[in-house]
Amino acid sequence: MRSSLRIKSIVVVVRAEDEAVMQPIARSIGVDVVIGGEARYDSVRNGLAHVTRNLLPDLVAIHDAARPLVTAADVDAVIDAAARTGAAILATPVRGTIKRDRRGVTTTVDRNGLWEALTPQVFRTSILCAAYARHRGRPVTDDAELVERSGVAVTLVSGSPENIKITQREDLRIAASIFSSRNATNE
Repeated sequence: MRSSLRIKSIVVVVRAEDEAVMQPIARSIGVDVVIGGEARYDSVRNGLAHVTRNLLPDLVAIHDAARPLVTAADVDAVIDAAARTGAAILATPVRGTIKRDRRGVTTTVDRNGLWEALTPQVFRTSILCAAYARHRGRPVTDDAELVERSGVAVTLVSGSPENIKITQREDLRIAASIFSSRNATNE
């Protein structure tokens, strides 16, 4: 994300056991390190507390390290949308057929209007802080859901489907192929 000129500072949220390794690396590149929490929600809350205590930005972008292929153009587009609307996320339309399984009975879900949420997710800092202040522990899958629950509409910004989430070993091969293709294009 640093390749976008719009990013003024970065806070990396890490597990407590990774802090000693991450701190010197982060310091050398001007990145703050914050200890995360038990769940994703707790980690974002810790990072948000650091940001609001030390940096006071108008907008906050939350990005998963598991999505290393986001482009600067997509980052800029979602920041622009959040600056206009207060809340925006990168997303890509669902392409495949979606099935729902309920106790062995499958049905096809109409994919029209369905989007896969990506990151970064960008919010006016006051909106995100208010959403976290209202949270009462009910599970959320991302920060956009928390903001939506507080009554704020979230703008979807069409992002590249190459902004994959690396969660399984085969995802690494796909990411390496995308990265290689991008490097070949830039040569």
